[in-house]
Amino acid sequence: MKSKVEEGRVAVATFKPIGALPAQIAASVAADLCTAMINSEFELVERAQLDKVLGELKIQDTALVDPETAKRIGMQAGCDLMLLGEITDSDALVVINARLMETETGKSVVAGRVELRKIFSRS
Repeated sequence: MKSKVEEGRVAVATFKPIGALPAQIAASVAADLCTAMINSEFELVERAQLDKVLGELKIQDTALVDPETAKRIGMQAGCDLMLLGEITDSDALVVINARLMETETGKSVVAGRVELRKIFSRS
């Protein structure tokens, strides 16, 4: 798997916001992930290319990508892997769940979860 990530092209989808989180938060997380991955020398598919392919395939919710659709995304966007996930607003935490999916098989090959404590400012 490590060699596939090192040699393959990765597309980062905008994460799905769950709960009261605005869509801008999910887009910001995806942008931050892209920056971090590029700085770690991953080869990424441009967001505009991925968004174009998702629009052509009429995919609104990447959480519903099945293996056949993943293959089509991979072929049309030129990616071997897709990073997908959700961001959940959970009381004092924001929880990010992410998974890396092979576009050839539609199989999730690695997943991770991060919990971030919210910082509340006092007025």
